[in-house]
Amino acid sequence: MKNQTGVSFDRSSCKNVRAGQWITLESSPTSLTENKALVLCKVADNKLVTWVPDYGEYDIICN
Repeated sequence: MKNQTGVSFDRSSCKNVRAGQWITLESSPTSLTENKALVLCKVADNKLVTWVPDYGEYDIICN
């Protein structure tokens, strides 16, 4: 499930993610960017702030 701020992941996936970890996105923010993101921080139980190469900051909302 997608929303306007990012790619939704299974909520349990967010619990195991830490800052500095690379994750694979279900889909890229644009067709010109990679589908990998570096986790910058966890701002809530269901929200990660990440950085996608050639795109920039990208919020991910967990289910």
